[in-house]
Amino acid sequence: MSSQKIIYIDNNATTPVDSEVREVMLPFLGTQYANPSGPYGPARAASRILHQSREQVAALFGVAPDTILFTSGGTESNNTAIHIAMRAAPHKCHVITTRVEHPSVLKYMNYIETIGYRVTYLTLNKDGVLDEDEFKNALNKETALVSIMTANNETGILFPIERYSLLSHKYGALFHTDAIQAIGKISVPGIESSVDFISFSGHKFHGPKGIGGLYIRKGIKTGPYLLGGDQEQGRRAGTENVPGIAGLGKAAELAQKHQPFMKSKVQKIRDTFEEEVYEQINGTHIIGKDQHRLPNTSFIIFDDIESDAVLALMDIEGICCSSGSACSSGSAEPSYVLSAMGYSKVESKGAMRFSFSRFNTTEEIQVVIHHLPSIIKKIKGYAKSSN
Repeated sequence: MSSQKIIYIDNNATTPVDSEVREVMLPFLGTQYANPSGPYGPARAASRILHQSREQVAALFGVAPDTILFTSGGTESNNTAIHIAMRAAPHKCHVITTRVEHPSVLKYMNYIETIGYRVTYLTLNKDGVLDEDEFKNALNKETALVSIMTANNETGILFPIERYSLLSHKYGALFHTDAIQAIGKISVPGIESSVDFISFSGHKFHGPKGIGGLYIRKGIKTGPYLLGGDQEQGRRAGTENVPGIAGLGKAAELAQKHQPFMKSKVQKIRDTFEEEVYEQINGTHIIGKDQHRLPNTSFIIFDDIESDAVLALMDIEGICCSSGSACSSGSAEPSYVLSAMGYSKVESKGAMRFSFSRFNTTEEIQVVIHHLPSIIKKIKGYAKSSN
């Protein structure tokens, strides 16, 4: 087996599980295996960890614990929010979203169009900024829901969620934000302006996969998306994922503790990386460089290359990064996010995403900066010799 050290800078796809999170989970994967719905002592112990984790997540958001619904992850949370909003306003048949949402939102929107809903898909410019006038003009009394992500998973660009939620409420629409990429990286947005639903997923902030949640503002009438038992206060059927929930609670606690490091350490690493790459590689375009972005995300288009070739050579050097969303990997099509922003297929072919975490070091980034320019130069040279 190779002893090569792996440098992982694809943290928007998933993050390494924190060792403290693993330690909290282990007992519930071993001796503490009871179903939390049981009537005996071991079951009550499992039930207590559910309560504790709910409090830890609520503390990260600054909300009451009973507003937190545990789910299997971000996809279920996004689907559940849309489902609840439709049920809450059955007389309304209009929904607003953007063209750069996660597939778990966009595909659900495609579905509700087949059952009679009208969906407005907002456009963006090349800087990743939404047309606010288009948004305001789309709002009307028939709007049941507005769903706009907090931060784009490819570009890292942040949207003004608080302002959009207030505008939505003026028309009586509920507001949902997919904050899955933002939680643990920036302060939780929108609570003060009464955002109605906030989706999150544990594996994006050093928790386990297969567990996430949905914040649901108090006062919103909810019905279960999954039917069956009465778990989660009757809001979601199915035996709770106790190990995952235990890990999610600890990950939330650690995210709150380490959030200041995102700006003081991680953003500095990202900015240094971008400065070096821009200086050393001709034809470098940093998407959203002058916009409000997540502190850990760098989305770059390199002229005259195909990112798949760069990724393959980076992989040989033990460097893990991506060409965009993990949910779109394997697709021959260019990034749908860049297409929605007005970039051509040719431009999109050279797009790469580098996303950092608090576990990355300055030394690692120097290794990446050492290899990336020579790899791109090599690929460009090969492309020229082939023409």
